[in-house]
Amino acid sequence: MAEILKEYPNPIHVEGFTDDQYISTDEFPSNWELSAARAASIVRILELNGVEPHRMAAVGFGEYQPVRDNGTEDGRRINRRAVIVVSRDRKTQRVVAAFGSQQVSEDAVSSVLVEDRATPADMERVETEDGKVIFRRKVPRNELEVDRLTQPITTPVETEQ
Repeated sequence: MAEILKEYPNPIHVEGFTDDQYISTDEFPSNWELSAARAASIVRILELNGVEPHRMAAVGFGEYQPVRDNGTEDGRRINRRAVIVVSRDRKTQRVVAAFGSQQVSEDAVSSVLVEDRATPADMERVETEDGKVIFRRKVPRNELEVDRLTQPITTPVETEQ
């Protein structure tokens, strides 16, 4: 992934998440620290593989944005995840940083459009395979090969707490 990302100037926001299982160790006093460390480790790997560090940010969301039911082992496994968000421009990065990639609303996107002098017609609403709705520009603003970066990785990565 770093080989692809290092070719472009786009901002990168790495989000870490956990399940809701209690954790309290010297290294990870809570799920906040665990999720932040999960994101930071990916940022570090990207940096070690040539992605410019000034383009990246790492943030931990703890257990507060589950995508599956924490009542099952499979759900908890999927909730222990990281998301890499590649922004098309700095304004979009600020919206993602404020809300998290899975929480960006139509209102948040609208505020970016107002600042950018674009119109809602420049955006498209896309429903993902799991029923979530995301918003994106109909036409990319730069030479980034969007198709190479918008295909989600659907195989959960095994992680240890």
